[in-house]
Amino acid sequence: MNDLVLEGCRPIPLASYLKALGILRLVAEQADPQARGWWQDDRFRLRTNLDRGSLARFFLHDYHPTPIIAPWNGGSGFYPKDAKAGISALQESRLERLAACREAIELGTRMVRDRKLDERPTDLAKSELISALRAEAGAALVGWIDAAIALTLDRLAFPPLLGTGGNDGRLDFTNNFMQRLTELIPVDGGEIPAATIATLDDALFATPVAGLASAAIGQFAPGAAGGPNSAAGFQGDALVNRWDFVLMLEGSLVFAGGVSRRLEGADAAYLSYPFTVRAAAAGYGSASLEEQGESRGELWAPLWERPARYDEVRSLFREGRLSLGTRPVRDGLDAARAIGGLGVDRGIASFERYGFVKRQGLAFLAAPLGRQRVEPNPRGELLGDLDRRTWLERLRSRATSDEAAADLRESVRALDDGIFALLQRPEDARCVQEVLIAVGAAARAIALRPKLQESLRPPLPLADRWIEAADDESAEFRMALALAGLRVRWTDSESDGTEAPDDGERSRREKSGLPMRAHLAPLDPDTVRHAPAWASKQLRAAEGRALAVWGAGRLTDNLCAVAQRRLLEQTRRAWSGVSLFDASVDRRLQPVAVSSGEIAAFLGGEVRDERIARLLLGLAWVQPARFRGELRSGPLPFVYAALKPLFTPYRGLPPLPMPPALPSLLAAGRIQEAIRLAQERARASGLPTPFLSRRPAADRRPDPGFGRRLLAALIIPVRMGVVRDCLEQAYPYSDPHSEEESPYAA
Repeated sequence: MNDLVLEGCRPIPLASYLKALGILRLVAEQADPQARGWWQDDRFRLRTNLDRGSLARFFLHDYHPTPIIAPWNGGSGFYPKDAKAGISALQESRLERLAACREAIELGTRMVRDRKLDERPTDLAKSELISALRAEAGAALVGWIDAAIALTLDRLAFPPLLGTGGNDGRLDFTNNFMQRLTELIPVDGGEIPAATIATLDDALFATPVAGLASAAIGQFAPGAAGGPNSAAGFQGDALVNRWDFVLMLEGSLVFAGGVSRRLEGADAAYLSYPFTVRAAAAGYGSASLEEQGESRGELWAPLWERPARYDEVRSLFREGRLSLGTRPVRDGLDAARAIGGLGVDRGIASFERYGFVKRQGLAFLAAPLGRQRVEPNPRGELLGDLDRRTWLERLRSRATSDEAAADLRESVRALDDGIFALLQRPEDARCVQEVLIAVGAAARAIALRPKLQESLRPPLPLADRWIEAADDESAEFRMALALAGLRVRWTDSESDGTEAPDDGERSRREKSGLPMRAHLAPLDPDTVRHAPAWASKQLRAAEGRALAVWGAGRLTDNLCAVAQRRLLEQTRRAWSGVSLFDASVDRRLQPVAVSSGEIAAFLGGEVRDERIARLLLGLAWVQPARFRGELRSGPLPFVYAALKPLFTPYRGLPPLPMPPALPSLLAAGRIQEAIRLAQERARASGLPTPFLSRRPAADRRPDPGFGRRLLAALIIPVRMGVVRDCLEQAYPYSDPHSEEESPYAA
């Protein structure tokens, strides 16, 4: 057995991929049944008892072309106005290797003549002609018909690989196939031309050759299709190696499709074609929803790295109906999620993705859209959360409608791109973050439109496993996660000295507490739990709109609005012993909170505010979970230390009542007044205030915008140790050597 490296057969373009399949099929069927083929180093390799010379002699002298005709198409050679050079030459030839082609042409001619057709048929006449032709055709011609067309009960279905039944617009593949054959094979039995030998060596082994034919190749090789900027001048002609065209169509027969009935399908029957799905406008730079609507679909071409016989390859393609869970895939995004199972089971190493898109006027081209490796991807299982109640499917369907808002379209486009990136780079936590960011943007777009909520609800909360997968150990992620977990925290006792609420009371208050999601966008009235149970749906909706204070501005401005709204709610509801600025609702769990290092970085402007805001929108839809991270210590300014104990009570100490004017003073930049007010409140509660009369030097006075940033930092949940450090810094006890234990002790 010889291992031949076919340098002329590569995964890109599609014509080259199909050529490799054609070579394997023809060698296995006509020369060496034990031949095997596989992909390695982006080359197709053939293991066969033929050596390089005998492989060339097989195609030059022994190759029997497959009958490929399309009498249902205009331009196929069967009608008076069609080009007949190729079809006539084959009809007149007496070569035995062309006998099957002659018989197929005679059958097609008789079918057209019996129906008295002088131009291509349409609609019912076309379906009847194809059915009758298939009923009388031999096995080889039936294979071609099944590759080009699928007959359903009520219509014709055209797989995108072969255009609309073996043609692309005015270009008929079958007529061109016959013309290229007669240019390669002397139909009169004469000597094989030298150009045929040279171009075969180029097709198989990429040996440079002159004299390529000026002929169309259609959608299969965009780089050879000609047109502007395709040559040294302004315009170039389409150039094709005749063998490439012939072997390419021979390889297309491997993709023989069939019709599948599925109860969950929108139609009574639809085309089930190997590795073929609807287009998805994601995963490549030029993708757009407009292009998705015009595309004919996508083909995911499998690349396998283990030698396989042709019957194994044929079985793979016959089985190539991708499924996602219990349902068939619908588009390229589903295919990207589904290929892992089939690939691992069948030994496929990767898939080359092709999209049949408009690229040259109205002409379609098979554009390579990228390659996806088949690797175990546990993080891909996260995406199953988006499938609950078919949320992702319905979201993507709404985003492609004509009336979809621009922000919804953009968020869905980003979500699709994020999913593709996550499937290709599962170890990259940033890819998981991009998916969460897109989910948050889509959920906000839905929540802001009550009319849209009639048909599409926000997503169900995502599992807490998203947190670990998305953690890139950055300060931005930690702060966004802490803010997303803002709910309610109970102190050990009420401010009036009464006992803490029992479990039942605590559970009731937890349900009526304020999740951060309530401030990002109005929640669905049916799920708003912060309004009284007896309130009407309209009242709950109105309260939900009032709580949603997040806007399109800067992070600090939005966090200031959240702080002021939460303090207003705390005052209005008279929740004593409750803090709305801490994530811990159960002290047995480690709260999702940051340490002093992240707070110092935020106050110093050393973090990316926009990144925090975008992550927050997504993480707000993730269920809170126990989370432990690395402690990052950093010096905190006195202004923060003096104010933080009022926002987050320290366990073991009574909570410090919040002066109503304090947030407004900070928002207005009147920081020193706010600090003095906080210290006066601390003194009234029994804390030592040795720095009450402290005045910072003029050169240390913060800029006016620092007050809003300080207020934003104060509502970020922190570890309890940070609160203790703040108390020890701003409200220290005067005698550190006292035998009495400090109330700040851990």
